[in-house]
Amino acid sequence: QAILDKALQEGKSYLAEFEASEVLAAYGLPVVPSKLVTTAENAEKAAHTVGFPLVMKVMSADVVHKSDAGGVILNINSPEEAAQAFKQIIDNVKKYQPDAKIEGILMRQMIPDGEEVILGLKRDVSFGGVVMFGLGGIFVEVVKDIAFRVAPLSKEESADMIKDIKGAPLLFGMRNQPARDVTALQESIQRLSQLAEECPQIKELDINPMIVLEENKGAFIADARIIL
Repeated sequence: QAILDKALQEGKSYLAEFEASEVLAAYGLPVVPSKLVTTAENAEKAAHTVGFPLVMKVMSADVVHKSDAGGVILNINSPEEAAQAFKQIIDNVKKYQPDAKIEGILMRQMIPDGEEVILGLKRDVSFGGVVMFGLGGIFVEVVKDIAFRVAPLSKEESADMIKDIKGAPLLFGMRNQPARDVTALQESIQRLSQLAEECPQIKELDINPMIVLEENKGAFIADARIIL
């Protein structure tokens, strides 16, 4: 609540990944260790603390498509590489969008491969907080394979929400593909439901993607944003 209230007092209507992750972590959602740095020297010092391999990405409300701007670098494996990546990202973004206001560079530990899903919430005038869940990638973009529920959600409703989508077999295991940690995913949906109930300041929240690992290995948020 304090993070959201402070943002509103400062006139912000948008929280990018770093600030959004602080809100999500406060509700027990599975964020990955990260740090926001503003110099190459700080990036070099912070690298070991965050952990390897790293992804580094530009934090700027002005840069909508970070990858197109050259604002994302993956698989960084040393402090020296982190310092170089910082300089490269700043240079790329300034060339791509000279007037962009850069808040810093986010350093985050990379997440192992898994099944990508999306989670979100929207504030509806009639129903209040509405929670959204679906598979990521082509499933959300083309097939529109998404389920919605009005918060708050019970444990059973969270489980049903996962089963409702057409792509659910990909999470439960099929054709020699491993089952994913559906329990961790279900817990995340419930925590998001709680956040929807307790934080009316949030108009919209997107977690895209969350990476769901194999059974008993968890699920982790790779990117998120909040609109106030």
